[in-house]
Amino acid sequence: MKESKVIGIMSGTSLDGIDIVYVNFRQDKNWRYDLINSKKISSGKMNKFKEDNSLMTQQWVMEPKKKVKNIIEELGFKDLKIVDFYRIKIGVLQYTQIIPTKRYRQF
Repeated sequence: MKESKVIGIMSGTSLDGIDIVYVNFRQDKNWRYDLINSKKISSGKMNKFKEDNSLMTQQWVMEPKKKVKNIIEELGFKDLKIVDFYRIKIGVLQYTQIIPTKRYRQF
C-alpha cells in the first residue's frame, strides 16, 4: 500500500485568504484520503503578520506612529539596500537575512 502525507496550500479567486490542509493519501486498490488538519488564514491575519515581520513596515522605536520606511525617506536615502536585520522582541532574538541582487551597505 502506498501512503503519502501532503500539505496543500491554495488561495481562491476572491483572494480573501489562504486555505491550508494536511492530508494523508493512501492507495491500496483505490486512492483514499484522511484529512488530518485544515486551517483558513484570512488576508487580515496575513497582512498583520507581514507588517509585523517586515523591517520597512515595523514601527520606529523612537516614534511608534512612524514606520521604518518613513524614517528612511526622511533621512533621504535614495539607493539604500538592506542586507540583513535583527528583529528583537523581549526575551527573543530573531534573525532575518535578506539576499539582495547587489550586496552592499549604505549608511
